[in-house]
Amino acid sequence: VKLLSDTQFSLTISRDFLPCYDELTMVQIYPLPMSVLAPDCKISGSEWSGVTPAALRETILGSNGYRYQPTVTAGPYALTEISGSGDDFTLTLTANFYYNGGINNISPYIATLKISKADLDSPEKYDLICGISGKDTLFAAKAVAENNMTDYSYTGNEMSAVLFGESIPVNVRQALAALLDPEACVELLAGRWGEPVVGMNSLSTELTETYHAELMRLNTVWNDPDLAEKLLTGSEPELTFTYDQDDERGADMAALLQQISEDTSLLTVTAEPASSSELTEMRLNGDYDLLFFNDDLPTDAMPWDGPEIFPESMQDNLAGLMHTSGGLDYRYEEKWLAFQKLYQQELPALGLCGYDQCDLTGPRLINYQDPSAAENWTTLILSAWIAEE
Repeated sequence: VKLLSDTQFSLTISRDFLPCYDELTMVQIYPLPMSVLAPDCKISGSEWSGVTPAALRETILGSNGYRYQPTVTAGPYALTEISGSGDDFTLTLTANFYYNGGINNISPYIATLKISKADLDSPEKYDLICGISGKDTLFAAKAVAENNMTDYSYTGNEMSAVLFGESIPVNVRQALAALLDPEACVELLAGRWGEPVVGMNSLSTELTETYHAELMRLNTVWNDPDLAEKLLTGSEPELTFTYDQDDERGADMAALLQQISEDTSLLTVTAEPASSSELTEMRLNGDYDLLFFNDDLPTDAMPWDGPEIFPESMQDNLAGLMHTSGGLDYRYEEKWLAFQKLYQQELPALGLCGYDQCDLTGPRLINYQDPSAAENWTTLILSAWIAEE
């Protein structure tokens, strides 16, 4: 990459990658304020110094880190205030009237947004409640929608999975999968508002929608107790399942795993709740046995994205997949499916459930229309406005 001016750069592709390369993806630049993230970094030619992984972890994920308290914006809103703590917090976003409208040429109508954790027992306090998911929460949201609110339902990017630590052998990963019924996991976590998933693939992505039946067929380990017994012959692994102490779904999954371990006597699972900051640290350093993961994946998530660590046996396959594009979609899809098959054999993570979600809008919010995983509240709010009292 060569910097030509303040607004231009050139990109040279090694001929080793031709004709298959993602040149347009490579130039999708998301600028970050390096003066904030790496204030001591110095760059001279191709050399850089003055920044370490530990320092970046602090400036990005620390108590005042950019991930949670961004101080620079080029987007439609800037974070201008944080009040309260824990679940009792309020974020204040102020419209950035220098914003040029982005790809859709839309600037925000609403000058100030106040964001807090929603309380479905008092829905009248909110103009918008978004990203609602999970069996109990969605049931409550549907009841709320009958009382002067509008319900928008859609297939979301959210999914739950169990991440396996590097020290857990593949036979133990497969055995745990064989002891779980995918439909039972969905019923536990999402009720009728979800579906089984394979790998780290949210239900809303185009490839997952196209190949969902094929992905389910590739998953040959699920719900096979006899296979689990064969895989664990001569051993009785003791595993710790860690989950967010504030996540009821994690607690429900922990109870299910403990019940399975008691019923089968093939393995021992100990449940261990932790704070969200502790879970983040564990994910970063890989220090866990079983870690409950529940999050929204990016809309354009690819197999090499995600929090899990890929075993060495997957690295070559992963590299080959990343270098297949250049308009040859069928070749990419072939390799993508081959990767998913290998993923199910190695199981760096075990997908449990993909979620339907819903947004609720109050009567004051006008022109908030048809959310989806690809176009969620963060873009739809730009076209909306508050009706005058």
